[in-house]
Amino acid sequence: MSPWTPLVAATLGWSCSAVLSKVAINLGVDAVTLVPIRLAFGLVTLLVVIAITGRYRSTSARAWWRGAVMGTLAMGIPNVVLTRALEDLPVSLGGLLLALLPLTTVAAAHFLVPGERFQAASLPGLVIALAGVALLVGFGGEKIEGVNNLWRGVSFSLAGVTIAGIGSALTRRYALEVDKDDLVLPQFVVGTLILFVAIPPLFGLDIAALNAVN
Repeated sequence: MSPWTPLVAATLGWSCSAVLSKVAINLGVDAVTLVPIRLAFGLVTLLVVIAITGRYRSTSARAWWRGAVMGTLAMGIPNVVLTRALEDLPVSLGGLLLALLPLTTVAAAHFLVPGERFQAASLPGLVIALAGVALLVGFGGEKIEGVNNLWRGVSFSLAGVTIAGIGSALTRRYALEVDKDDLVLPQFVVGTLILFVAIPPLFGLDIAALNAVN
């Protein structure tokens, strides 16, 4: 298989995720219901792919512990928080705020990934990115069509990219310690299970909203 095939598929999936999540939100499905269901479908798809390709191999306890951290900090929690932001923001603005993820990843990697210290040469780009987001939000964010509660949405977005940045840095660190193929299944399993265990007693799953969508 050409390496471009999974790369293009991953890019399309990533780019469509926020748009389709916003469509579901506009149809009345809240973020804390949407994300666990979405991850469950992702896990089922992964299991089908593993069954078809036969690429599964038993993973060590070490891989499962690291996968648990990745599933929590790189998948579960940030997905809920970032999707919650889309309840207050249009997907155009939410997507631009998501572009801050490389900044938080760089900052987290400085402390969490051996040998990946912050380089001063990266500073101008980071400053420009932050300044651009500040100008967009501070001088016109309220005027963007589809904004419900600007600062609440921005706060959720910033919290989400911060947690996701830490998760991304840890993912890089663990990929240096454990074979990457051993980490995929644990993070999907743990990330999905954590949401289904934590969200129902705290927020409830509004399955009725899903059933009501035509």
